[in-house]
Amino acid sequence: MDAAEWFRWAATFFLGALSTVLIEFVRGQFERRQRKGDRRDDFQRETLLALQDTLYEMTKLTVDSGLHRKKHLEATGAWKGVAMPADYWDGIREGTLQVPKLIVRVDDDDARGHASNFLDALIPIQGASDLAEWERLWIVAHGHLTKANDRIGELLRKP
Repeated sequence: MDAAEWFRWAATFFLGALSTVLIEFVRGQFERRQRKGDRRDDFQRETLLALQDTLYEMTKLTVDSGLHRKKHLEATGAWKGVAMPADYWDGIREGTLQVPKLIVRVDDDDARGHASNFLDALIPIQGASDLAEWERLWIVAHGHLTKANDRIGELLRKP
């Protein structure tokens, strides 16, 4: 075997080894990016589900408060002055703190906006002066809730 033939064999071996290393490097980079994307997708999904659950809890508390006040109105003739249970205020406080924390984690402007608008619409409901005002404010809040829930559902159904 002369030097030229030996050089061809060495170059072929070297290029084969180098191409294998490069292919494995590129494959590793791709797999790391894929895993990172999968983790991000999982994080978004978990965040959207948590946001949807929190919006549901805020809705339940708000509707329960309206029903509680309505019963008080029917029994006493007064809308205001009804004492809400402590767990109601605990739930409202928790939801009011949780929703903004979840909103900033969501990667979709529409979902963030609708959820934020829903939370903003709930605040005046607590101070409604009568049943008619409560119902009017609830209709506005419910519209924002529907939009938030629809958008979250669209995002969760995306492949």
